[in-house]
Amino acid sequence: MRRFIQLITSKKILGAVFLLIQLAMFYLGFYALREYSLYILGGEKIIGAVAIIFIVNNDSDSGYKLSWVFLIAVMSIFGVCLYFYVRTDFAAGRIRKELKAVNDATAYLNNQDGYELSKLLSENNADSGVLSFLNDRGGFLPYANTEAKYYPLGDDAVYAIIEQLRNARKFIFMEFFIINEKSSVWQEIFRVLRSKVKEGVEVRLLYDSMGSMTTTSAHFCDNLRSAGINCYCFSPLKPFLSTYQNNRDHRKIVVIDGITAFTGGINLADEYVNKRKLYGHWKDNAIMIKGDAVKSFGIMFLRMWSVVSRSNENYEKYVGETDYEHRNFDDGHIIPFDDNPFRSDRLGKTLYTDIINSSRDYVYIMTPYLV
Repeated sequence: MRRFIQLITSKKILGAVFLLIQLAMFYLGFYALREYSLYILGGEKIIGAVAIIFIVNNDSDSGYKLSWVFLIAVMSIFGVCLYFYVRTDFAAGRIRKELKAVNDATAYLNNQDGYELSKLLSENNADSGVLSFLNDRGGFLPYANTEAKYYPLGDDAVYAIIEQLRNARKFIFMEFFIINEKSSVWQEIFRVLRSKVKEGVEVRLLYDSMGSMTTTSAHFCDNLRSAGINCYCFSPLKPFLSTYQNNRDHRKIVVIDGITAFTGGINLADEYVNKRKLYGHWKDNAIMIKGDAVKSFGIMFLRMWSVVSRSNENYEKYVGETDYEHRNFDDGHIIPFDDNPFRSDRLGKTLYTDIINSSRDYVYIMTPYLV
């Protein structure tokens, strides 16, 4: 009986119930106005036409415009209400505003490393357009003195991550979309993190509430904090209708001591290392970065951490000056970058489109999603 009461009073169940109640209230409101359907139909067509004209003439992405125009043309009132609700939803807007404020306040950290960008632009490098675009729009810079190792399977990448975690001496930052706390992958990582805390290493973990909704318990963060791991959940699910729920953190980042970083598509669950078969053999990948470019990953993590924890970070403590004493230009350059919901130019999409348009021989694309 006690377990049943805990189940029906859990955040997931209560959230679903409150959402259903709100949807029922919307339906009853429309049902009560059915006698005025003729007037409502004519009015909604006029409102829909005005809204479409407004959307077509704003400065949004063309794909974004087309989606809204189609929705409003089919379901005018619903589409118009949803559009303006999305545009004015203060709960979701808070994340965008705070991310922008944090990015603006910490832009100087990247600006310290303009040496490589100036050098490449002065050489009229073939990628000068991409370099300028990433720097102008996001403040991102190319780094030399950096090496990258590619892992074609999560099976290999996860154990490389664990190996590097064991070598941590100062701090560990981890940010993932999905963590399955019952998986063998997480249990092994958790053991390493606890041992590192006992050695005096600072450990921070950030995970997404929706991505990990069914794979972590309500006390997951509390359990980690009791073990000395600083933990936060990104955009916790709340039982009200809001586009706030649609703001998700899909990033997968590990930063160790400011000298090693991992990123890619893998999450911390057994299906990503093929210890559990959900959809057959799981093909995902990751890369390990060592050297100067790790600085950029540290900045990305701390920016998101500042927004979620609402704390003022000492960035200089974790993100130092890069080392130009042993630079090797023959190894190429790496430009870590991220995208954010406050940007209207869709930096990632624009960059990938440019790569496709400027390709001469081939483009390789690997993605789990094809819509």
